[in-house]
Amino acid sequence: MKMVAASKLRVIQTRAENSRGLWQPFTALLGDTPSIDVKKNVIVTISADKGLCGGINSTSVKISRDMHKLNSGSDKENKYVVLGEKAKAQLV
Repeated sequence: MKMVAASKLRVIQTRAENSRGLWQPFTALLGDTPSIDVKKNVIVTISADKGLCGGINSTSVKISRDMHKLNSGSDKENKYVVLGEKAKAQLV
């Protein structure tokens, strides 16, 4: 049983490591934080629908909350786009 679980974990870790290069072009194009002051922001949070990947889900929610705090103000408007049930449950 442990060997099957270890094998599945290894496959998933390999897939996750191979997908890390997907966000780097977006960061290079858009930057980490906007350099201009905008009044409307859209925060996109992506998480899983089910499963035991709590670290990934909680990290994505934590980062989206930090982005909300960073971009909040009296004249600014923030909207969320939530993909995944785990993030939806944590943000509601």
